[in-house]
Amino acid sequence: MWPPALLRPSPPPELVYLDMNHWINLAQAATGHPNGVAHLEALEICKAARASNTALFPLAAAHYFEMAKIKDPRQRRDVAAVMEELSSFATLLDRTTVMGVELRAALDAVTGGPGPTITVALLGRGIGPAFGVRGGLRVRDANGEDVTDEFVAVGDNASALASANLSLERAMLAGPEDKDLAALAERGYDPLAAFKVAQRRADQEEGMRARLDEDPRWRRGRIYDVVAAYEMSNELLDPLEKACAERGYLWQDVLSERETLRRFTRSMPSTEVAIVLKATRHRDGTLRWTPNDITDVDALSLAVPYCDVVVTEKYAHHVLVASGVAKRMSTVVLPSTSQLADHFAGVRGAL
Repeated sequence: MWPPALLRPSPPPELVYLDMNHWINLAQAATGHPNGVAHLEALEICKAARASNTALFPLAAAHYFEMAKIKDPRQRRDVAAVMEELSSFATLLDRTTVMGVELRAALDAVTGGPGPTITVALLGRGIGPAFGVRGGLRVRDANGEDVTDEFVAVGDNASALASANLSLERAMLAGPEDKDLAALAERGYDPLAAFKVAQRRADQEEGMRARLDEDPRWRRGRIYDVVAAYEMSNELLDPLEKACAERGYLWQDVLSERETLRRFTRSMPSTEVAIVLKATRHRDGTLRWTPNDITDVDALSLAVPYCDVVVTEKYAHHVLVASGVAKRMSTVVLPSTSQLADHFAGVRGAL
């Protein structure tokens, strides 16, 4: 069930999502790092694809999380420079908002409801949309009223505001210098706050792993149904109750049958990708859950349904392709940036 309220741009350019490890590889190539030699050709391919508008490489919340974990400010600046060139600070809408749009579309399909009333764009600019808030600096008067439109209409104010926004986006992506950390910490700055939330969610998955250990038959049987039910309980139940309340009924009124609820849950593209990734990991009882695993699942659950190409690491590539979910989402999933050359050549040949 593709949500009509989520506005996806039509190619060209194609939306190409790169996992963080590939961004680091490209940055190493750009700066002459010894580890980057093997990725020089991929860097040139990506730069050429961006310059020709064949591809756009959007960022997502996961990239900002991962950047915050890099301790070396110089390395953060190096990665941020490549990200800016290839993404132009285009960002994918946060997954929570996307899940809400998907849920309402799935609910309307079940109930024959009213359909979308408010549309949202899949792509925004900068860190704001990636975290579900309005992006960019705004100008307010003494009373707190937003007067940005009036401000930019005067003289060179539009240019000044655009320059300030660019500086802001660069700073948010590259992070602070070491010398500024103490003062920022006193003001509540915590670059790893999001990972504390991810740790809580990883603990929930560890709880599921422990319960599956008690009865391993589920790993060999209906593991997808188990994970789908867990996903509904942990991620979807609150927004589902809210969406149904807005429509004047309880969710049990329309999703009381088990099969209807199962189809409903797995009809939402980002949730389906999350279920596939989590179920595959839970099938192997030896794999423990970390905050990084949660971040990776969230990122791919957003990128695989809504980007044209996803370049990820080898394990995730295998899962997404072998499960058939990449094909069902009509997404090209690759394990390395070196394979982008052939992909872009095919795209140009098809035009």
